[in-house]
Amino acid sequence: MTVTHSDVIDIAPELADIEAARINQFISRAALSINSAVFGNKADLATTYLAAHMLSIATGGSRSLITEEKVGDLSHKYARTPGEADLESTSYGKTFKRLRREVVKPFTITQSGSFDR
Repeated sequence: MTVTHSDVIDIAPELADIEAARINQFISRAALSINSAVFGNKADLATTYLAAHMLSIATGGSRSLITEEKVGDLSHKYARTPGEADLESTSYGKTFKRLRREVVKPFTITQSGSFDR
């Protein structure tokens, strides 16, 4: 199966006003981050959620990356660095992370230096 703009709209109806061509661009970008050998039968689903996450951020639907701390008269404002934590900024990113955890198995390095899953 190939992910289409309709698949993205099915999970993210608030993106329905975006042109199909733009959604397809984000699907193509998201697909570059999905290894079908790793995700297996969840590759299309992961692509769909990652594309919805990326579109949501691009259209301003995510929480701001600006953070503020204030203690008494002292305050600090700073921007979070986009990256892994950025996936937490939308429900689609959180779902993508859950899917990734389901398919990516952690490994350990044995005393001999080899990898063990």
